[in-house]
Amino acid sequence: KDYYSWSLRINITNRCRTPLELFSNVFGGKVVEKYSGQWGLRFVVSLSGPVASAALSEMLPYLKVKRKQAVCGIELMRRCQLTTGRKAGLPDEEKIIRAGLRYEIKRLNSRYSSKSKKSMELDEYVGEYCTDQGYFSALYSQLMSLEKMNKGHQLSYLAGFFDGEGTVSISHRVSKNTSPNRMEFYERWSIVLVLANNCGRSIKMFSHWFDGVVTEKDKPGICKFSVTLACKRAARALEMLLPYLLIKKPQAELAVIFQKRITDNSFQNSGIPKEERMLRERMRLEMRALNGRYNTRSQRAIENGEYI
Repeated sequence: KDYYSWSLRINITNRCRTPLELFSNVFGGKVVEKYSGQWGLRFVVSLSGPVASAALSEMLPYLKVKRKQAVCGIELMRRCQLTTGRKAGLPDEEKIIRAGLRYEIKRLNSRYSSKSKKSMELDEYVGEYCTDQGYFSALYSQLMSLEKMNKGHQLSYLAGFFDGEGTVSISHRVSKNTSPNRMEFYERWSIVLVLANNCGRSIKMFSHWFDGVVTEKDKPGICKFSVTLACKRAARALEMLLPYLLIKKPQAELAVIFQKRITDNSFQNSGIPKEERMLRERMRLEMRALNGRYNTRSQRAIENGEYI
């Protein structure tokens, strides 16, 4: 294929518009709404050509999972720019290298598919050819020169990941107490942090930092990997991420305050006073409002002084 058949493209997609607007303000691109039956309403930012290459170059030192894909994309765009304006066709060696870069990116993304068996065999051939020639190993060697992410960079990375893919909520459960000499019903209030994504490496990195348990599910329409933290462990994680959060900072601050209140005000046999219960319920509703899940019925009950 000639030069005009090759193009570099990066896509950023999320259900929350705010992180995409931040990305758009820094690197360019337009936020577009898209709807699919599987994921519902989502927002997308796309960059292509030199703009995409420049964005990847700036983000490269801070990437954790997609570093190799970024290096391949930057190299592909560099080769395309070197041949700009050539009237003669591309040499066969150049075509093979570009096809090998394309195949390597799709392989790293674990999304390789082809409509034609012949085309798939050809892509696999050029990929194996580039590997045998040591092209990819030489290309990836430049990653060794990048400084390792320090603690601040890693927390910033995890905070951005949580801003886009995580949720924090306040849970309230009432259950019957079977222990003698205690209240008939037992109330449990807790903060819950959940992070879900199809990338297992990022989820495991988050779990390693904050002592979470990774859960893997193989169901269509839901994220494959998730990690859940609750109570003091969730509060500790949010306190560490708080200086780097942008979108979910109000939720994190409220969750930390809520957990501190539970820790400082422990009610065992006597039960939770009505004033304390109503205050906790207000904080729970405030969290729901911040998450876009407001419940007007519960709010009216609090305003009327009813039991929650």
